Amino acid sequence: MIAPFPVGKTPDGKLIVEDLYRLPHMMVGGMTGYGKTSFLLGLMVATLLKGNKVSVIDRKGVDFPRFSPWVNLALTDAETEILLQKHIREMHRRQRILRKAGCQNFEEYCEEHDDLDYLVLILDELTQIRNKKCFEYIGDMSVLSRVSGISMVLATQKPNAKIWDGFTDVRSQLAGAMCFHVRDQIDSQIVLGSGNTRGSDLPKIKGRAIWNNDNDVMVQAMYLSAREAYAILNERVPKGAYKFAGNDECDERIDT
Repeated sequence: MIAPFPVGKTPDGKLIVEDLYRLPHMMVGGMTGYGKTSFLLGLMVATLLKGNKVSVIDRKGVDFPRFSPWVNLALTDAETEILLQKHIREMHRRQRILRKAGCQNFEEYCEEHDDLDYLVLILDELTQIRNKKCFEYIGDMSVLSRVSGISMVLATQKPNAKIWDGFTDVRSQLAGAMCFHVRDQIDSQIVLGSGNTRGSDLPKIKGRAIWNNDNDVMVQAMYLSAREAYAILNERVPKGAYKFAGNDECDERIDT
């Protein structure tokens, strides 16, 4: 796997591990206190342990700042737009690299080269994105970044219908969905897809969720505190966030 992360255990005790590269984008939703942040921390740590790179847009500004030694971090509106723009330019730069190398996608390129890191962008909290330019960046990445080795994880604790206002066709690009307990059937359908109300039927147990990647599976996600996540990274992962290429290398847009 290029970007493995633990989803959770099924009722019969099977551990589900998915490859984010195969998705390559996903949605995570759930009410406060039911495991969303812990799941994101686990995904982040698993990604960094694999040697991949992570960026985080943390609009609440409390869960991820301590991980700035390892990740590119955005907390404000201005920082969010800049970080998204860097990913867009990096995406187009990589498209040129793949084209020049005669490769169809990131995986094929990495069979003979080792100069591109796999990138994961975690965006928590999606409802706080209101900038039109940011909408465009996220929309472009959802459609075009899969071949370039860039994945997005979009998360929210308020998965109401307004969440997609300003976005165009983003929901259809999110192949994976992790839904912790949500308030009602409408919120469940926002995360899991139209007609899927299983998120609202979940028992109020921390970490209990519905994982959907074509099919629904009930899982118990593992718990990881921010303190434990920091200790793991501090012991096992060298500090240093991904360094994006200069702007002069990345301006040309290439649609694929």
